[in-house]
Amino acid sequence: MKVVQLEIIIAVWGAVLSTVLGSIKIWEVYKSRPQISVSYSVTSGPEHENEIFVENTSATPLMITYWELELRERKFLRRSVKNGRYPDGGYYHVTIGAFGRHTLKFGDEEWFSTSGMKKRQKWYLKLHIAGRRRPVDLLVYPQ
Repeated sequence: MKVVQLEIIIAVWGAVLSTVLGSIKIWEVYKSRPQISVSYSVTSGPEHENEIFVENTSATPLMITYWELELRERKFLRRSVKNGRYPDGGYYHVTIGAFGRHTLKFGDEEWFSTSGMKKRQKWYLKLHIAGRRRPVDLLVYPQ
């Protein structure tokens, strides 16, 4: 075999191997990214608590630094916030472990109603997560 052919074979082998290893690394980073889901338990009256369950469905723990619960109404192409709930003491700072769950409870004066909502109104949970530039908006009600 000529020297030029051997160099070409080694160069092609290196390119294929590095592409495969790079693709595997990208897939690993994609699979380990934080993934969040939300579910809820809504009651009919303020004597019982409404609950929102924030679930971390990934193997990476995540830290919530602040949250906002907003009733948004859509008008034409604009969205406006009609009502909101925020943590009492300002910043929240709670860590949800891998495949963990955290419950936000809304009772007494924090209770919110879902009856009488218009079609264009929806409750959203805006989570500010450590290490992310923008907050994550999650639809809570209606789903």
